[in-house]
Amino acid sequence: QVESSQAAVSGASGNASFQLCATGKRPQGIGTENVRQEIVTAERGDGSVVLRVTLLAAGFVVGPNGSSIHQIEAITGASIYSFNRQKDWEVDRPTRQFHVEGGSGVVQHAVDVICHAIQLYKDLAEGNHANVTVKRLHKLDGVIFRYEPPPRSKVPFAAQVEYEAAELAVLQSTRGPRSHHGIRDVRDQLARRDEGVMRSNLPTGRQQRQVSRRGRRGSGRPEIQLGQPVIQDHDKVKRQLFDDFEGMLSLSEDASITRRQDTCGRAWSGRWNNG
Repeated sequence: QVESSQAAVSGASGNASFQLCATGKRPQGIGTENVRQEIVTAERGDGSVVLRVTLLAAGFVVGPNGSSIHQIEAITGASIYSFNRQKDWEVDRPTRQFHVEGGSGVVQHAVDVICHAIQLYKDLAEGNHANVTVKRLHKLDGVIFRYEPPPRSKVPFAAQVEYEAAELAVLQSTRGPRSHHGIRDVRDQLARRDEGVMRSNLPTGRQQRQVSRRGRRGSGRPEIQLGQPVIQDHDKVKRQLFDDFEGMLSLSEDASITRRQDTCGRAWSGRWNNG
């Protein structure tokens, strides 16, 4: 049973704990359990679609400080608002609720992108990917997403993220507690760099100015040369598969035409000889 989109909006606005926004940070520890990620409920309203999504998948869709959901808005033209919801009579776990608004084609486009992103996250986090590493940034449907694997202790079969050169440099140059603090520093810097890359995929007017922040207080570490991230481009793979498929169809059609020509040639030859 699914509540109507209008009831969902009015119910949220009537409760001070619900705030409509395009971004939101997941509370510490929430959404880290080993449970299947999915769209829990979905309903289409008048010019809108309402989705309730489990938190890890929702975090992937939203991106750091909304950097992915803002790309989805820019690419599709939809307006997307979201907020966290606690478990209730309808859903027995915390979720994030997305309101996608706009024209019917615009809404469908945005919902398609969100669904594809959730499926990508499920493939990375729930597939049989033990001992498999992937890039942290993934491009799908023109949108850049950032993959944070769930804790290995909770989901040991999830794909892990490849170490970057900056992380390896810290691990090789320090030992003990300093290594722990150092890797935390460099990952903070990588997160800010990646968010900047993701926001650079927005139209110029919607890009936010990145504020450079120093490493953790007391670390005594200068900013590390991070380099540019490598983005795993799923759109390119899809295009390649499509091109390969088109090529196979073309070869099949050519072979069929050749067979038809050979058959026709033999038939005409027989008719000529018989005549």
